[in-house]
Amino acid sequence: MYLCKLRRRCPRNKAGIIWFDQCFVEITAIEVMEVNYDNNFYMHNPNKVMGDAKSFNKETMAFLEQLALEATRKDNMEDGMMALYSAREKMVGTKKLYAMVQCTRDVFMFKTMCKECLERIISQYPKCCDGKQGGRVLGTSYTAHGEAPNSGNFVFQCRGDSYGSICGSCYATAVAGLRKRCQRYKGAIIWYDQCFLKVSTINSPPTKMDYENTFPMHNPNNINGDTQLFNQKMKNFLYELALKADKPKADGTGLLYYAAGTKRLGKNKLYAMVQCTLDIFHCKVCLEWSIKELSKCCEGKQGARVLGTSCNVRVLLRAKKSDRVDWSKTIRVFSR
Repeated sequence: MYLCKLRRRCPRNKAGIIWFDQCFVEITAIEVMEVNYDNNFYMHNPNKVMGDAKSFNKETMAFLEQLALEATRKDNMEDGMMALYSAREKMVGTKKLYAMVQCTRDVFMFKTMCKECLERIISQYPKCCDGKQGGRVLGTSYTAHGEAPNSGNFVFQCRGDSYGSICGSCYATAVAGLRKRCQRYKGAIIWYDQCFLKVSTINSPPTKMDYENTFPMHNPNNINGDTQLFNQKMKNFLYELALKADKPKADGTGLLYYAAGTKRLGKNKLYAMVQCTLDIFHCKVCLEWSIKELSKCCEGKQGARVLGTSCNVRVLLRAKKSDRVDWSKTIRVFSR
């Protein structure tokens, strides 16, 4: 439903955010590595509380601050991860006050970021909602209303050399492909040549790399000549690219997480590309693992790839003079 709403309301926008009572979705072309305080809004019940509004406001603030501390406690765990969520009720006179605080999983590794984020929006709460019978502050790094969610998440990323309409077209195709092939599954992954899309009900911390949902592919043709020498040169070249992908960007906003290049091998050219998804912290480790997996399955082949949801590597040997590579089309689906 949320994807349909975004496509209908924001068909020509490069980014969009949509909130529902049980979930929210943010799609953006900007790599965000910090708490987002810009894209938020306030809502409140039009009715005011009966009685001493000042006393009610004070109790509400104290209760929210208490929940913020509970949300970031080390022993507040869910599925092996810090919950970043807390909800309770409290008697205020003859009435019950229900409250909830929550941070998004992208601040999982930074407990202090979640706490600071919640403290900041709690401090903003009185500006909009003083003395109201209900209120909420919604944003993309936190939420402040609802019940413990049956959560879902998705990861989408285009190939490092795919931009604009090519990336957008692949996204639309991937969404349609998953809806057609995996209607009754709680989790699914689909790979295309230009992108991949993963939808899951399992929240994984950013540091946890997915080594299970991977698969290798290779060209059926073997190379001509010294296979052992070719394999060694191929691995060395991939390791060089893995180091490049793990270097900081020129503007200092993060790591590259992508590298591609060519290498002359006799009369032929070896094309290679490596890429990590932006939700992992140890790109080089993931790529090195994938390079080893590629060596196991695809030694001596004219082309090969190992595709995964955390990183992927691709190689292709060509004899043509053209530097342009049209990687073989890929459609692969996992469902659960």
